[in-house]
Amino acid sequence: MLLVLTDRFDAHADRVLQEVEARGGVEFFRLDLDVESLEQTFLTFPMGSEDWVIRQHNRQVRRIDVRGVWLRRASIEQSAIAVRSEGVDAATVKIWLGEWRSVLVWVVQSLGRVPWFPPLRESLRAESKLLQARSAFNAGLTMPATLVTNDREAALEFAKGAKYGVAVKSLAQDFFDVEGAKLGLFVNRVDGKDLECIADGREAPICLQYYQPKAYEVRVTTVGKRHFACRIDSQRSSATEVDWRRYDLPRTPHAAIDLPEEVGSSLSKLLCELGLPFGASDFIVTPSGDWLFLEVNPNGQWLWIQQLVGLPIAQAITDALAELLTFPVTQVETTRKL
Repeated sequence: MLLVLTDRFDAHADRVLQEVEARGGVEFFRLDLDVESLEQTFLTFPMGSEDWVIRQHNRQVRRIDVRGVWLRRASIEQSAIAVRSEGVDAATVKIWLGEWRSVLVWVVQSLGRVPWFPPLRESLRAESKLLQARSAFNAGLTMPATLVTNDREAALEFAKGAKYGVAVKSLAQDFFDVEGAKLGLFVNRVDGKDLECIADGREAPICLQYYQPKAYEVRVTTVGKRHFACRIDSQRSSATEVDWRRYDLPRTPHAAIDLPEEVGSSLSKLLCELGLPFGASDFIVTPSGDWLFLEVNPNGQWLWIQQLVGLPIAQAITDALAELLTFPVTQVETTRKL
């Protein structure tokens, strides 16, 4: 059986599992990790055993039946926590959340002997933008000049060399509930004067990068050895010219394109070094035609690209999951003494 780790909001999982069901031959259990789903989830784990039983959505899975894991999302969906906390004291919510996390950590650890797509340890490790930068250099990819610092003078000195200003990025991508809206931290373009507000000794490190003029941007979704490249004309809209994630789809045409051979080769080397069979990578293509690598997301989004331009990403992921279940699984003892 294929275990799918996700949450009930995940349309990407919906699309792939539709493909899995249409093909047949692969049995799966979808474990949704959002708060509302967990409130209707029943778990039984006999201490001293590596076997467990989980019931959710009127279905059941046992540890010994799991032959592979698709890692879409591996943490409790945060946006629903505020909803659950209405009318409940903060301590109760914290205890409830902590207990579920403790159990889920063991559930995940107990699955270490079966094949994962992508592997959990490598996926978590590859989220580091600092590691990505080093690995991208080793793979032969070009990045804009980048500095991570919380030193005001170092930041100001770095900005002096930036001809077109500085892009400020977050090192940890997260989402926040602000008056009921789910918001993220976007890239912002600043200059040296904006960086003068850094307070020595009190600021968290920030990621600064030379801002680069763009002809267009490219999102490359990699599944195994296949690269699916989509051109995003982000410069046609003032809303998306700095960060296309401020979506303005009617004014930012998308198109499937061929990835230059040298870029594809270097990108494959990067993902190999990171141990990732899947990645959603972002590139800038400058007016002179240079390709600049920005980052790779080990569990990035891709569904809107398939819907807009027809790239068969869901089908490729389904192929990868079917192949995953053919790998040998290390035999696990169902009981052992503590």
